[in-house]
Amino acid sequence: MDNDITLALLKVGLSIETLKHKTAALNVAGYGNPDFRPQDVSFDIVLKKTLTNDADSQASPVSVEMSSNFTDRSDTDSVDLDTEVMNALNAEQRYKALLQMTNKRIGMMKLAIKGS
Repeated sequence: MDNDITLALLKVGLSIETLKHKTAALNVAGYGNPDFRPQDVSFDIVLKKTLTNDADSQASPVSVEMSSNFTDRSDTDSVDLDTEVMNALNAEQRYKALLQMTNKRIGMMKLAIKGS
């Protein structure tokens, strides 16, 4: 199961959606603080880092670290509460969809092992 690229990519997707949800929560927590800069997670940057790390080591677990994947959103210096709540809800929905796909993939693998 460790060599299944589909499961590895689903795991990356789940990690990214978790990170996006945490980022939105942190941005909401910074609401009302005039010195707070909202942050965002760039899917492309996280995916590239993860795939590069995965190619460098044969048995590396796929993981996303929160501290190294944030980017400041310099386009705004205040938190838009509605946008951040929507970002959190979107991340949650995508996470649930990815989790369902992961469960189906594992179910297919179990079926292949057992036979019909």
